[in-house]
Amino acid sequence: MTPQSHDTASLAPTQETFQEMLQEKLRAAIRLTMATVLEEELEAYLQAGRYERTPNRQDQRNGHYTRGLGTGLGQIDALPVPRSRNGYQTQLFERYQRRQKELDMAICQMFVGGVSTEKVGEVVASLTGKPASASTVSRTFHTLETEYAAWKARTLSAHYLYCFADGTYFTVIYGEDGHKMPILAVIGVDPKGEKEVLGFTTGEKENQHAWQDLLADLKQRGVQKVDLWISDGNQATMNAIEHHFPDARGVSNPLVMRNW
Repeated sequence: MTPQSHDTASLAPTQETFQEMLQEKLRAAIRLTMATVLEEELEAYLQAGRYERTPNRQDQRNGHYTRGLGTGLGQIDALPVPRSRNGYQTQLFERYQRRQKELDMAICQMFVGGVSTEKVGEVVASLTGKPASASTVSRTFHTLETEYAAWKARTLSAHYLYCFADGTYFTVIYGEDGHKMPILAVIGVDPKGEKEVLGFTTGEKENQHAWQDLLADLKQRGVQKVDLWISDGNQATMNAIEHHFPDARGVSNPLVMRNW
């Protein structure tokens, strides 16, 4: 399969659309993490789990309210915040704002690269302001891992009209320094014209092995046919596509995709 240069502007999403679709998934990761940690924080304050009777209980649950949250990857709407009858006030949002960039990227890296108990413990401790107990880390880890694994392993459609494959970078903050985190992603357009992020992984943009693994995962989850692949023409990307989807056509359009 030899990539050819054509005017694919009518087919390809813009650079901004591509970034926004990835950011939407990463915002969902931040939202889930924040909601999970809020629940754990309230439970630690109450000294009792949901519907649990203990002699040390401090208060009672009183449903939820919702609020928006500005993140480095855009606004999160309707984040559920648990309440207590005596009006417990979380300090989580103040701590989050103080370390927003670092926490955003730690959470994103955790989801893209795979959830780990060590990373969960660091995030929980940063948000709650104290070392996380082993039980809290375990419950939070399993909640996040289950949600992420379900999305990552979901069954995909057998046929996509177009798939857009490219790498993009997000800045990860370590201390005072910013580092680039490469994310390789595939966005598919089904026969109904619906776009969705099929999968993503970390890896160097030029790394053919990372692309091979990502495309193999898509096939394992059900993708059988892609009519047209669109990329920036990077040879490592095109080699991986040809290996897994030799019957598809490939198009590169540097005018549309050169900044991705």
